[in-house]
Amino acid sequence: MNKLAIVGCGGMIYDFIYEYTKGLDVRLEAVCGEEKETRRFADMYTVKGNFSDYHEMLDRVHPDLVIAFPADESKQFEITKVCLLAGADVLCERPICHSLSEGEELIELQKQTGHFAMPRYNRRYMPAYTLAKHIIDSAEFGKAYMYHSGFHAGAYGSEAAFVSNHISHHLDLARMLLGEINLLDVRRLAEDDRRVGYNIVFEGEKGTIGNIQSNSFLCGDYPMERVEVSGNTRQLIVDNVRNVIYNQPLVRIENADASELCSIDFLANGGTKILNMNYAQLNNFAFYGFEHMLKEFVRCSQARVKPLQDIADAMKTFQLIQSVKSIVQKYYKKFSKRVFL
Repeated sequence: MNKLAIVGCGGMIYDFIYEYTKGLDVRLEAVCGEEKETRRFADMYTVKGNFSDYHEMLDRVHPDLVIAFPADESKQFEITKVCLLAGADVLCERPICHSLSEGEELIELQKQTGHFAMPRYNRRYMPAYTLAKHIIDSAEFGKAYMYHSGFHAGAYGSEAAFVSNHISHHLDLARMLLGEINLLDVRRLAEDDRRVGYNIVFEGEKGTIGNIQSNSFLCGDYPMERVEVSGNTRQLIVDNVRNVIYNQPLVRIENADASELCSIDFLANGGTKILNMNYAQLNNFAFYGFEHMLKEFVRCSQARVKPLQDIADAMKTFQLIQSVKSIVQKYYKKFSKRVFL
């Protein structure tokens, strides 16, 4: 059983993420973070190793895996780097780095150490988006011609955090569903540093034309996430994470008589297929992919293989984030608009 350590045991780690490791072949050996949150976590889960310094924790515990979600996100790069050098695989929060040079350093450390860093892009592991990927890649769906995603939020801590922590999810999701994308244009609205809106236009490597709309003007009490993809006479919709709607050409039955209706294989002849996942499931976070992400993290660590989405892959999403910022700064500087990035 592999030894697990946690850096930063508040927030999502305390609320639900650690719960999803209990069925995996890992044993929690130590936690590290701010005194109040580590004491609360250690009391809740009866953890013997309770540290305030992650260097000391790594030296004394020698974990095989580390989940690193530090309260101070500016420390994420350094913590990930030290964990790799200590011989641990890392599941880390975003942003994992703040420059291309930091990302390149982590990629090189992966090669040198034989260990990996896996940033948290949990939408890649959501059942609805996994099914969507399967449909889009099918021969019958054909080319994905058009793509639209809307991913919205309430007022954010800052515009920079909104772009790096929120919009980045759907940039990464577009890459997962379509392959690599190239940004063509970005437009921005802003009321203040916490309430902004972005419209991002891109072209996919396979010819898809798409856009991502994301804003922080809304309220989190109602659905705010939707993806639509147009294929060859087919349309795929993922609505609010849980619902998948697949529209296909249908054998028309309006004017068929009874004998003709009996001869039609209604289920096999196109139409609309809907996956409507049960909202009443007790394990309600299953819709958000955390279980599957953690299973993949542990599986890859034990099998000594890199996940498809390691730091090298995540840096492609990071580069898209940098492109968004660069386009916005260039365009709005031209028109003398204030930009908060």
